[in-house]
This record gives sequence, C-alpha cells and structure tokens, in this order.
Amino acid sequence: MRYVTQAAMLVVSSLLFICSASAGEVHVYTDQEIRPALLELLNQAEKTIDVEMYVLTDAEVIAVLERAETRGVEVRVILDPNQSSNLRYVERLKAHGVEVKWFPITKPAQMHRKLAIVDGVQFFAGSVNWSYNGLAKNEELMLIVKDSEIARKLDEIFSEDWYQSWLGHYAEY
Repeated sequence: MRYVTQAAMLVVSSLLFICSASAGEVHVYTDQEIRPALLELLNQAEKTIDVEMYVLTDAEVIAVLERAETRGVEVRVILDPNQSSNLRYVERLKAHGVEVKWFPITKPAQMHRKLAIVDGVQFFAGSVNWSYNGLAKNEELMLIVKDSEIARKLDEIFSEDWYQSWLGHYAEY
C-alpha cells in the first residue's frame, strides 16, 4: 500500500471535487506511473505548454520540451532562481527556442509550484519536480486534469507570474 500524506490527499480530494463540479476529466498518477503520463501530456501539445517548476533537470522531459518548441508549440517556463540545479539546462532550453524566466523571489522564500498548462485546456499539478529523483525514485503524486475552465484560471495565474518574472537569473544583476 502506498502512503500519501494527509495534506496531499486533501489537495487531491479538493481538486477532484472542483473538477467533478465542472465536469472535468481527472487522472491521478503516482510514482512510476508519472513519467509516461507526463511525457504523453507534453507530447500531445499542439499550441502551448506553460510550466512553473521548482526543479527542472530531467533530461528526457527537457528533450520533450525542446522537441515541442521545434514542432511549433510555444513553450514558456518559469523557474525558481534559488534552485542552482536549474541553471544547468536553461541555456540549452533557450537555444531550442524555449522561453525561460525566473520567478521574482529571493531566499529564504521559494517558488515551489509544480504546474504545466497544455493548450489552455488541460493541466498537470502535483508534488513531483521534473527531476530524475522526482520522476524515478520519490513517492510522488500527479494529477492531469482536462478542464478548460480551471485551466483558464491557472493560465491567468501563470500569465501574471510570467509578466512579473525576470529574463535573467538574479545572480546576473
């Protein structure tokens, strides 16, 4: 039996309730189910992928984001500037046309979101960072929800964060 914290179950229950009230389609994934479901979601994108991620270092996910941009999908990523591990792949993403910004936050605070909105109609949310450990080793939880109303609300949050975020890492200023 998998153990999931009460807080995580509360979040899942709340999202399931909200989505059922708006007739959205909800899929719940844990642990080893997450990587294939996430990659499928990102590979299905036709127009946009908007990502807010605390840690983005998984080579396979990064390659999928790069290929999405190559096939004409607009990919925008907001990262936490306090996670030095994120710096490793930023220039590679930018070289492939992916727009990357840094959330305007300084230590000790963190931008701890794990969110991706695909084509404005479905989204990923959960506990998992897009890192090798997050996608292969940790006990994690992820929802993929197809609900354009909720996705639109999340996209409004993302757009505001995008507007406020920095183009360069704060260490560059």
